[in-house]
Amino acid sequence: MKKQSLEYQLGFHIGNYIVCQYLVVLDIDSLQTRNVINVSVDEKNKYEQLNDKWFNTVLFKELNSTDNWKELRLFHNEMIKKYIPEELICYVDYFDVENMSEFKDGLEDSLWNSDLSHYSLNEIVEISEDEKWINQGRIIKLKRVINEKI
Repeated sequence: MKKQSLEYQLGFHIGNYIVCQYLVVLDIDSLQTRNVINVSVDEKNKYEQLNDKWFNTVLFKELNSTDNWKELRLFHNEMIKKYIPEELICYVDYFDVENMSEFKDGLEDSLWNSDLSHYSLNEIVEISEDEKWINQGRIIKLKRVINEKI
C-alpha cells in the first residue's frame, strides 16, 4: 500500500466525521446514519413492494430481474430528489492544508467507502471560512448527486 499524505489522511478523517455527524439517508435505505429522513407511508410501501419484486426475481432467477432492478432504482432516485437536500453543509474544526487535491481525495474516499452518501465527492462546492465561524472552523458544502445510470 502506498503511503498517503497527511492531507489525504486529514481529508479521510474529516470525511468520517461528516458521515457520523451530518450525512443524511432515507428510511428506505438499507444502511442508516443518525440523520434519517422519513418518506411517506405510501412511498415506503411502494419501495418495499418494488424491492420484494426485484428480490424474488433474483432469488428465483427469473429473466426480468434487470427490469425490476431498474424500476426499483428509478423509484429510489425519485425519493432522493424529493427528500434529500441538494446541498449538505458541514461545520468542521479549522484545518489548513497545502495540497487541497490530496485533502479532497481523502474526503472522497472516506465518504465513498461509507456506502451511505447521496452526495458527489467530486462536486465539493466550497471549503471556506464563515465570518461567524472564522478561525474556529471550516464549512464544507457538498452537492447532492443522483446516479442516473441504471
